[in-house]
Amino acid sequence: LDETEERITGLESEKVQLKDALLHALKEQKTMQGKITDLEGRSRRNNIRIYSIKEGAEGASMFKFINGLLKTELSLNDDLDLQIQRAHRSLGSRPQNDATSRSIVVNFLQYSTKDLVLCTAWAKGIRYEGRPIFLAHDYPAEINAKLKEYKEVQRVLKKNKIRFQTPYPAKIRIHWETGPQLYDSAAEAAEDLNKRGYAVDLTAISEGSERQWEERLTPHTQWQRVRNSAHNRIREKLQGFQRQPPTT
Repeated sequence: LDETEERITGLESEKVQLKDALLHALKEQKTMQGKITDLEGRSRRNNIRIYSIKEGAEGASMFKFINGLLKTELSLNDDLDLQIQRAHRSLGSRPQNDATSRSIVVNFLQYSTKDLVLCTAWAKGIRYEGRPIFLAHDYPAEINAKLKEYKEVQRVLKKNKIRFQTPYPAKIRIHWETGPQLYDSAAEAAEDLNKRGYAVDLTAISEGSERQWEERLTPHTQWQRVRNSAHNRIREKLQGFQRQPPTT
């Protein structure tokens, strides 16, 4: 019994230490991933993405095609220099289905020019070959994935005609009657909406892999550190069941 108790005590201590190390590693990974995403977002600051233009429709020169398309559809001055540095299809293999197409990434020299193009396109709308095309910021994949989590929240807000915004990086600001309130995640916004009486499907909102691991490791663990007094009390109770050798 002493040997078993000693081994269990060592196993519990080792398990708690491993759990603390893993939680620390997850925290450091989250911090590092945030810095990498921020750096990538800054490098894409002057980029826009153009969607719904079929493959091969751009012709021989992507630069001339995009420059002419934006000036024509947005009614910009001919003497305005858009200062487009690069324009190319997004990375990846060409899709087999003709109905799908890769987005076009356009890099501007100045942010003010990019902002002018985006605001004008959102206000007027832009079409190509009779079909609407869409312009958006070129965010990193992590931010785009987080923005998609707000779909259910945005659906409820639009249904109830509540004004909202999604400021960078992937947050949501809801304008309540009492004033605007900023939320860091879709789960946080959905929880507040449910408290205010707006039904939001929480199953359609992901919590994020890091938070899921933290929740699994922190509150639901079976082994926790105990005080020495409790440990000694348990030891005394177990010793009461210890068999004594017969006396001669």
